[in-house]
Amino acid sequence: MAAPSTCFRQYQGQGTDKQKEKFYQAHKADIDTHRAVRKELSTVKQPLPTVKTVTGRIDQLKASRTEADIQYKRTDAKLKEMEVTRKNLYSIIRQNRPVEKHKSNDLIM
Repeated sequence: MAAPSTCFRQYQGQGTDKQKEKFYQAHKADIDTHRAVRKELSTVKQPLPTVKTVTGRIDQLKASRTEADIQYKRTDAKLKEMEVTRKNLYSIIRQNRPVEKHKSNDLIM
């Protein structure tokens, strides 16, 4: 299956109506796809961005993601350290807590 735009150009280049119809039947899906895309793009009010603009935006997003990943790793490491500190602190508190003796309510009969 060739690109729809390539097939459409070849379709337009066919000489007679009979040749066009034969070519159309052979490449109907590509030609119809091209026409549908062309129709949709004609309704767009603003111009489409250039490849250079899109590529630049992708590069910005990649850089931003890299920075976010670095920040996440720092924060995650700090969180793990704080969790270890919390567990150690609770362990120390439990060890230093005085043992309470429970009064027994044994009834002597």
